[in-house]
Amino acid sequence: MPAPSIKSGRVFRRVNQFSLDENSAQTYDLPRGFDLNALMIKVSGTIALTTAAAVKSYAPMHVIDRIDVFADGNKQFDQRQNFFAAVALPDHKIFSGLDLVAPGSAVTTHTVRAAYLLDRVNADGPRPKDSALHTRLPFMSLLQTRIQMSNAAACFNTSGTAGGTVTENLTTEIFLDETSEFVAADNFEPRFVKRVSLQKLNITGANTALKVNLPIGSYFRRVNIWALDGSAAVPETPSSALINSVKIYTGLDIRYDMTWTNGRIENAKDYHTSVQSLPTGYLAADLCPNGDLNTLFNLTNVSEAFVEFDVNAPTNTGQIWMQVEEFFWQDRPQGAPTA
Repeated sequence: MPAPSIKSGRVFRRVNQFSLDENSAQTYDLPRGFDLNALMIKVSGTIALTTAAAVKSYAPMHVIDRIDVFADGNKQFDQRQNFFAAVALPDHKIFSGLDLVAPGSAVTTHTVRAAYLLDRVNADGPRPKDSALHTRLPFMSLLQTRIQMSNAAACFNTSGTAGGTVTENLTTEIFLDETSEFVAADNFEPRFVKRVSLQKLNITGANTALKVNLPIGSYFRRVNIWALDGSAAVPETPSSALINSVKIYTGLDIRYDMTWTNGRIENAKDYHTSVQSLPTGYLAADLCPNGDLNTLFNLTNVSEAFVEFDVNAPTNTGQIWMQVEEFFWQDRPQGAPTA
């Protein structure tokens, strides 16, 4: 029996480690040469308060506000708000955090750990490798991630003021999950690459038809939604009462039209969990819930497309975070080997 032909291998490695620099946006170069499957960031350490303070929902994720991945300075591949990278990961059917060690509310020294995952592949599809990101020349000459840091006090209600002085000893690490292609031509084969973008809506009153433009010129898969209605004392409180329904359409072509409650029931069915296990305020309007990309919404030849919300007036400060996932072709460069 002939030995199996192994054409690729996985590479897992830590590529950077640094101390948390509060309230700053730091950009780091990422190594290239392999195909990028995922980027993971881990924050761990301790936070000390002079007095005990109540913690926010999913407290450790608030140390980082946002993570971007981009090439050559202006080719955006990923924009992730902390909740969508640390808590709600529908491709992996994880909805309570990849790794969140929360501080306690009755102690003054808190151990904290949070992991943030940015999949570059269509992780729940039949062939994730087909959407790994080519990073070598001529696809790109520079690959970077920008990490928008918050501060340790952001883990606590009222920004930690109830806890008095806040000091932290936190370490941030960056890990890559990559594929090494052993066949030269496979380093240049066409890929169906994912692009993730982020929008934030401030909700000041009721609106039965709040329309938000979707990116066009690509193939739409999903919009992840996190609804908040927080007060000054308890900021960023998740809410399942802010949104009544969600619709996705272009012209008369309506691909998604669900009430909030029914959409979450559909999520529970599609992602093999229960409604009670879904985070409060979370909904995934997913047109390919089984991971197959044969039901993507083709927006390559339309002039406009929308996600439309029916929202209630917030009780306090209403916000909707939207993470839009779309796909586009990363073609084989002219003159690249084919075999």
